[in-house]
Amino acid sequence: MCKNNRGGEAPSTIIQLRKGEQSSTDEIIEHCKKDGLHGIKLPRLVEFVDELPRHMDGKLLKRELEDKYWEGMKRRG
Repeated sequence: MCKNNRGGEAPSTIIQLRKGEQSSTDEIIEHCKKDGLHGIKLPRLVEFVDELPRHMDGKLLKRELEDKYWEGMKRRG
């Protein structure tokens, strides 16, 4: 989730593509629609990154991803 312009949350997705793969924001949103997501559940932000932050055991470091979008705002939980 990323913050929206009203200070709330908006659905978002951060994607690490496999080497040699390509995609676009429109393709990702179309894929989400085919999987049954519609309306407020569709991502408002689609960001592609070279590498997702991971712990040495391979687990995704979600907090590091969230920190970028919640900088300067009080977070829930």
